[in-house]
Amino acid sequence: MKLNFHHLRAFAEVARTGSFTGAAEYLHLTQPAISKAVSGLEEILGIALLERTSRQVKLTQAGVSLFSHARSIFALEQAALQDIEERRGLRKGCLHIGASTTIATYWLGRDLALFLERHPQIDIPSPSSGNLRKPWYHSRYWKALVDGGA
Repeated sequence: MKLNFHHLRAFAEVARTGSFTGAAEYLHLTQPAISKAVSGLEEILGIALLERTSRQVKLTQAGVSLFSHARSIFALEQAALQDIEERRGLRKGCLHIGASTTIATYWLGRDLALFLERHPQIDIPSPSSGNLRKPWYHSRYWKALVDGGA
């Protein structure tokens, strides 16, 4: 058994709006398309999700349960999309700064603290100074600030 994401969204909108027409308007689809999607979902699951009357739509117990899960699924979808959007806008991610402990502490410390305060979603890992001098480590940084001989 495999859920169809579009069928699930159609069902969730019927449950949320209380009507096939409301779901169709919200999703910019026809009412028959919504009805077909919900019927297809019920067929896949082998259980009725809605009690249909001429005036209203009511969720069955299975429908209530699935609607709860659907809301969680769509909330996770939104969170994932927001996370990706934040990363595209450089509001979230990882900033690699190659600096020795001395330079990071005395030259960059206050500035890094202010940066992290303003951008808590940015992660700045702290490598050991010894690694900054190793050739394989150079590809991770555009520049590296080290004290002493390099």
